[in-house]
Amino acid sequence: MKKIFLLILFVFTQLSNAVELFSYKLNENEKLEGNFSIVVNDKETCHFLFIKNTESKKYIVKAILLSSEKKIKQLDDLVLDVEPNFYTSHTNGDLLTISNYDEKKKMLTIIDFNMISGKSTSENLNDFKPDLYFKEKNKSFLVNLGKNDVYVQIITNSKSTQKKVFNIPESILKDYKDIKNATLPIEGINQSEFVKNGSINKFRAYITDNNLYFTSTKNDSQTGVIKFDFNSNLVENTIIDYNFNTTYMSRNTFINNDNLYAISSSENDIIIKSFNLINNKENAKLSVMSDLIEIIDKTAIQNFLSQSKVSNLVTTITLNKTTDNLYKVRVDRVNRNLYSYNYNWWWHHEFMMMQMQMMQMQQIRMSSMGRPGGFGPNNNFEEDLLMSLGKEKEYYYIEFVVDSNFVPQKNSTSETLFKNFNVDKLIKEFEDDSSIKKFAPAFLSNEVRYIYQNNKTKEILIDYKKL
Repeated sequence: MKKIFLLILFVFTQLSNAVELFSYKLNENEKLEGNFSIVVNDKETCHFLFIKNTESKKYIVKAILLSSEKKIKQLDDLVLDVEPNFYTSHTNGDLLTISNYDEKKKMLTIIDFNMISGKSTSENLNDFKPDLYFKEKNKSFLVNLGKNDVYVQIITNSKSTQKKVFNIPESILKDYKDIKNATLPIEGINQSEFVKNGSINKFRAYITDNNLYFTSTKNDSQTGVIKFDFNSNLVENTIIDYNFNTTYMSRNTFINNDNLYAISSSENDIIIKSFNLINNKENAKLSVMSDLIEIIDKTAIQNFLSQSKVSNLVTTITLNKTTDNLYKVRVDRVNRNLYSYNYNWWWHHEFMMMQMQMMQMQQIRMSSMGRPGGFGPNNNFEEDLLMSLGKEKEYYYIEFVVDSNFVPQKNSTSETLFKNFNVDKLIKEFEDDSSIKKFAPAFLSNEVRYIYQNNKTKEILIDYKKL
């Protein structure tokens, strides 16, 4: 009897302590279009509800700030004429700044939420559609690819924006138009989060403190680099010749901190070179078998090299800054037929993900025209693509730490500034739960916070789980 009493008491205690973080019940004239979540800083998150008023046809955006102590603060509602299309977010002091693009009005709006008062303000920037977007801790960069010019909006907050205009020189115009008119558009690599593989597209974009870079893979020996200097407003074009002079199975590049890193992988070795993009000179060269054999686990190296002959695999290289101002180099592989780089994976859920998928379907269909394999459209094309997106297999990889001069650090235990989350694994239980829909997570270092709609009650809830 005593045990039963204690059990009842325990259950009662647990239930009484189960405090709901946030819940919202839709009115009869409201329809939930989507949710998403962002990390505000190391300990806080913000969760958004996109609600359509079926009578007025307006969209209401509810912003819910969740503090480090799990306290809820509801910020001002936003009322929009069209469905929200958020691009970037960053913070400056007490301000959370969001960029939103209205496709119907062709208008970019910068929205500030004061996280103390809850009030919001906004400013419109007409005739600016972002083709690329990057975020840093306290600012965002939005890039528009014009006919003969590149425009960059540098956003601190709604009252502090700066527009840069870069006129493309005649000598560079052909290379620029190849990028602008490419079937598979240029991809921006955002380094305000952990970059596991980066892009494998022919055309890529990177941003550093003072420069915007466009790269184009000329062939397996060269990469073209167009540099947009924020200080001088000059545009320069250069060709980086790798000069590996060795046999190879796969090659790739990556830019970090005004350096281009080129990798050449063969059956027997991995060669990495570093090129300074300020003076366009080679900085350093590393051979895994000659320079890193005492630093990287030998089994990890052999495992990686064992997959060199798999034809569909592409070698990737990324550098991520560590908490002690070093850099962790990751050499990995992806399947060229399945892999797709998506900046900020959990940013692109629900409506954003669907927009990307539809765009990718069109792009891949267009790029597939003329290839052997049959005539006419593939009736299962959309299904095949949707099934393949996000199902990239994990392959063998190696990691090591270098300093700013690309000198390897022996016995380093450095951790990356941004954590490498296995998002697919972490959210699987939520995806498998039929009672959850419109799920949108935000990952802190030790927990995941998320907003979702209960499929049975239709309530919108915010909760969290320890990692």
